[in-house]
Amino acid sequence: MEITREEFKEIVREVVREELAPLLQQNSSQPIDINMLPASKAFSILGLADARSLRELIHNGDFRLNKEYIDIRKEGAGKANYRFNIRACKKRLNELSIQRAFRYNY
Repeated sequence: MEITREEFKEIVREVVREELAPLLQQNSSQPIDINMLPASKAFSILGLADARSLRELIHNGDFRLNKEYIDIRKEGAGKANYRFNIRACKKRLNELSIQRAFRYNY
């Protein structure tokens, strides 16, 4: 099956719209950060064992809402849908390791 260049462009536009829609709905006044990734991709980039580690960082209060992560779940949805800011997460993990090292060495 062959498609035209215009058909291909339209397919790409539709895929991009579908992928960006949750981020655009979250807060349209803020620019989209391409470093925002779902837990399934973020954990390995951050050097963590699994996606559960990210949820533990949230529940422990180590990661902060709208700083290291956002929740893009649809209104009324029960299950969280987190996106992680990779730069902010790396910075926060570094801060936490320094704090823990300081606490245990003194």
